[in-house]
Amino acid sequence: MKFERSFFNKAISLFAFLLFFFTFTAVITQAATTGVPSESSINLNITAGKTYYVNLTPANVQSFGGQTYTLTYDPAALTLLDFAAQTPAADVNPGPITGTGITIISNSGGVVQFTVGKTIPSGSSWFGTLTIMKFTAKTTGNTTVKLQYVDTNMPVIVIDAQPAAGTTVTQGSVSGSLTVGASVSPSVALSYQWYSSTTDKNSGGTAISDATGATFAIPANLTADNSPYYYYCVVSADGAESVTSAVITVTVLPQ
Repeated sequence: MKFERSFFNKAISLFAFLLFFFTFTAVITQAATTGVPSESSINLNITAGKTYYVNLTPANVQSFGGQTYTLTYDPAALTLLDFAAQTPAADVNPGPITGTGITIISNSGGVVQFTVGKTIPSGSSWFGTLTIMKFTAKTTGNTTVKLQYVDTNMPVIVIDAQPAAGTTVTQGSVSGSLTVGASVSPSVALSYQWYSSTTDKNSGGTAISDATGATFAIPANLTADNSPYYYYCVVSADGAESVTSAVITVTVLPQ
């Protein structure tokens, strides 16, 4: 496959403007190289409580077939209210979105995987806004929204069950575990790596030695003085793009 199978232009084009009610619109465009994951991202300067729109605008498309697309964002910073705000109903759940050609495969922990079923006549190309995603900000500051193309011949990892968002234990008698459920298609072996973090974000953490399974035992030596603790898991597989779980907060109570 050559450029005609691409979903976006080679250049990343971003623009933004404030509307009178303080919403923000940004446009992502991206090139995809066949068989190689390709991505682009935008940085949003957000304010807690305000609404933001992200337009997905492909250009020069001659075929949407044979590809899976992944949108990622920080669920601690943003809440996805609608994956297709241009339609009457709010759409965030797996399934087809009427009138768009988009089918959401999965939506969990700040990762949305979807396909596009639009048919383009032979010899023609397509340009336009594919969808308008609506977010609300949970925090104030900078955050990133990333879009990635993956050829469907490559394995695609989906987190089917996120770990519990938070758990509480007691110092001196710490017990319990954290578990992530994931699947991959086509089927290949999955690998897991758990991380500890000093913040409630699922990035920038430190890999935990020997914590390489779907289930992670909460360390018995956690103390109330250093509480809370934060953990997350990165799931990977040969030939697939890694997927990161949501962050889990472990609160330790004194004895």
